[in-house]
Amino acid sequence: MSVPENFSTLSLMSEERTINEHIRSKFDEWIYTLKNSVVKKEFSAAGLQEASEKLDKLKMSKEELAAYEKFLIDKQCIDSAFRTTRADAFAEGKLIGKAEGKVEEKLEIAKVLKSKGIDVSIISESTGLSEEEIRCL
Repeated sequence: MSVPENFSTLSLMSEERTINEHIRSKFDEWIYTLKNSVVKKEFSAAGLQEASEKLDKLKMSKEELAAYEKFLIDKQCIDSAFRTTRADAFAEGKLIGKAEGKVEEKLEIAKVLKSKGIDVSIISESTGLSEEEIRCL
């Protein structure tokens, strides 16, 4: 069975028609939106969501627009405070982790020195741990 000579041409024409239909449908979504000042939920053309948000703002009264803008400013302040708090908590956690690591390191050094028979007072002086802490190891 042989492939017809015009098969590739038909295939390209079919793909071209599909692309044109897709572009046409997206264009129609924009035309509908511009005519009716409404963006339907099923619309998916690029930029329509942004257009929908702008249309919603244009439909607001002065009072509603002022309240909405105040809401956006308040939201930005809350988001900023959250990011700052989160960064501070991260930095604090990092410091605590470093401090805990230093204590663990001192305990490990003390264990090794104690196992080698080094005097507890020398280990205490070298590590900064109390003699009682060293005896408990």
